[in-house]
Amino acid sequence: MTVSPPSLKPGRTRALLLLLLVFLLGAASGVGGGLLFLRSLAHRAWAGELGENSPVELVANGLEHQVSAELELTPEERQAVQKELALTVGQFRELRVKMRSDIRAIVEDTLTRVETKIPEGKRARLRERAGARLRPWGLMQ
Repeated sequence: MTVSPPSLKPGRTRALLLLLLVFLLGAASGVGGGLLFLRSLAHRAWAGELGENSPVELVANGLEHQVSAELELTPEERQAVQKELALTVGQFRELRVKMRSDIRAIVEDTLTRVETKIPEGKRARLRERAGARLRPWGLMQ
């Protein structure tokens, strides 16, 4: 003897499908929106457009507050720690600027080498397409 599952009423089936669709659309828009936000944030961080809100500055500030609180630093000690962390942040900033400059040089060199391998008529399109992809990241000027 076989037992068949109880059949769902058409209205109930539609409601469940609609609920599933709403869930999937909500999840997709949440993930998609998050990725768009993170991509934009990554672009700005890589291009150095975040200023005092770059990841290094945020970590240094958080570290300074945490160390000061946990070690109960005096104002003088706290100021000394701030100075040392500011020095480190400056070093990271210099490194980031140098790295961006080096990467731009590598990108330019690569494009120049690739251009020698393709016909003259396609070189402008290559530059245009590369610029569209790489300028948002600050990798081309």
